[in-house]
Formats: sequence, C-alpha cells, structure tokens
Amino acid sequence: MSTIVAVKKNGVVCIGADTQITMGETSLGNIKSNSKLIKTSSGWIGTAGYAAIQNNLEEFVVSNPTLGLNTKMGISKSIKLFTEYLIEECFFTPNGDESVVSIESTFLVTTQDDIFIVTSDMCVLEVDRFIAIGSGKEYALGAMDYIYRENNFDAKSICQQALEVACTYDIYSAIPLEIRT
Repeated sequence: MSTIVAVKKNGVVCIGADTQITMGETSLGNIKSNSKLIKTSSGWIGTAGYAAIQNNLEEFVVSNPTLGLNTKMGISKSIKLFTEYLIEECFFTPNGDESVVSIESTFLVTTQDDIFIVTSDMCVLEVDRFIAIGSGKEYALGAMDYIYRENNFDAKSICQQALEVACTYDIYSAIPLEIRT
C-alpha cells in the first residue's frame, strides 16, 4: 500500500509519497526502485494501488510524452487511452461489472499550478488545497487539515509532515519519503 499526498499553498504545488513496498502484509525493504512518483512533461503522477498498474502507467507516460496531463479534460482523455493500452497491450481484463471499467488504482496528478485526483473508476477531479490517497490517507488528510491553517508552513513542509504522520500510524507506509515540487 502507499500514502501519496499533494498540497497547493501560496502558488506552490508539492507532491510526495512514502517509499515502502509491500507484498500482502510483508514489507519488501530490498527493492531497488521504490518510487511511487512518475515524472511527466508537465509535472508528476503519484500512484496508489497495484504495482503492475504503476509499471504500465510509467511505460505509457514515457512512450507518450505529448499527453495532455495539465488539464482536467486532458487527464481524462489520457486515462481513457491508458485503459485502452492496458486492455490491448498488457492483456488487462477488467474485474466485476464489465459495463464500468475500473483501473483498480488511484492517481494524483500535479502540474506547476494544479492538483487532480483520478479515482479508480476514472473520474478526474480538480483539488483546491490538498488531497491524499492510499492506505494512510486518513492520517495524512487529518494532519494536512490542521497544518494547512498555520501560516508558517509552506506546501513542501505540509507535504512532509503529513507523510510523516501517515508513516507513523499506517503500517503500510514508511520512510524514506520522496517529495517533489
């Protein structure tokens, strides 16, 4: 599991993630690359969910550098293309109700100015101040709600402190942290 957070304050957008990788209830501490953040041409994507989805998303983003990942509509179109890619190229088979496609992962997409969440049913929503996804999201959201109101904390500090709280209380999230602006 994971904890991914994004914060926008005073014109600065920051995204961060824990770096623990788990298989079931076992922490895999010896994984060489445990980043949950993917660099895009316009910002970052943070992923919470199946590692296979993250691997395929990273490959898809690198192979398609002109994706419109800087607007709500562009992200929505890109996620639809990604879902088609999963089905056609990666042999992904949707589970459950075939009339509703689910990517079984949640993403945060950040640009220099904006934060978006992509839910597992591919709904794209723009976020005003802060958001968290993953197993430690409740802890991170509580911390951000309190810390955000303090004028002496910038976006990066809020991001870091929220992740530290989540890593303290969520057994599926752990330091070190990865934070990007």
